[in-house]
Amino acid sequence: MVNVTNKVNLFMALVFGFLFVLMPNIFKNFKNLLINEELIFSILIYSLLSYLALKAFSSNKIAGMILLVSISLISPN
Repeated sequence: MVNVTNKVNLFMALVFGFLFVLMPNIFKNFKNLLINEELIFSILIYSLLSYLALKAFSSNKIAGMILLVSISLISPN
């Protein structure tokens, strides 16, 4: 039996990571977006935090929502 939920959680965590990092930059000024190590590390960190929040959401809805809201509040810009 294949565990598909981890793949879905990982994909959603990557989507949330890109969303938290790139959306403020797109709304602010997309022409000045610089792709470097700092951007990649930020996406990885936010993806990891989002993955943990999604895992918490699958077991406890309130804790997962609190984690997702707190991650959105510490997002850059």
